[in-house]
Amino acid sequence: MVDSPFSALSFIAGPALLTNAATVLLLGTINRYARALDRARLLATKLGGHAELDAEDKMLLLRQLTVAQKRVLLVVRSLSAFYVAIGCFAFGTLAYLVGAALLTEPVEERIISYIVLVATTLGVLCLVAGSAALAWESRLSYLSLRDEAELVLRRSAALHGS
Repeated sequence: MVDSPFSALSFIAGPALLTNAATVLLLGTINRYARALDRARLLATKLGGHAELDAEDKMLLLRQLTVAQKRVLLVVRSLSAFYVAIGCFAFGTLAYLVGAALLTEPVEERIISYIVLVATTLGVLCLVAGSAALAWESRLSYLSLRDEAELVLRRSAALHGS
């Protein structure tokens, strides 16, 4: 398929490095998923188990639960994107190896090259989409924390007469 062994190595090493990047992102995202689920469950428990909450607390908890649900959905989408990316990179590497080992015709080699290019491109797009979803999830997390902090600060100021 290629004239230089270094070219073959680069065709294999590129997807392998991208696979490694995707798996590192995946591991971190799995932790975020667990934390987002825990937060959503905690908020749901607080809402369901406390009849003595005032209207302001209930509204805050409802807003936060809505945000927590969106966060979980974004993390799930990121996980899915990273899984697809890993699959694409693995498929691209396998296609290249099969093509290098079995194919000898220039037309066959070109088809394999296109398959590798499409698989790798799709994998990179999935990495970008998953990373963008995580960035948005981080923003939602911050907004939820800010909302809660503002309420606590308002109440503290009211208690201390400021």
